[in-house]
Amino acid sequence: MKPIAQPGREFRIVAAGLFKATCLQLMDEVYANRNLTIIVTKRGKPVMQMSAPPEGLTLSGPTVELEPDTYVAAQVTALQAEATATFEQGRKKKKDKKKKHK
Repeated sequence: MKPIAQPGREFRIVAAGLFKATCLQLMDEVYANRNLTIIVTKRGKPVMQMSAPPEGLTLSGPTVELEPDTYVAAQVTALQAEATATFEQGRKKKKDKKKKHK
């Protein structure tokens, strides 16, 4: 995959495994070279792009703290319980089948 050339921009393609190992270093490089865009690939397909934010952008201001979503947590817990029960039923059926053949 070759990125589309843009005047004044430098592109670098990095595999996801290498990105994982060198993420902080790559962030420093992008910060130092604002014209650098890093394309991260997974199995040869682009999955994300990292580039410097626009000049003058600041993140100052009020911060927001997120509360845990108890509804979603309850749904996940219910799905886990359902999956475990289904798995256990399958194991029991397999075990019973083996006992019958002995």
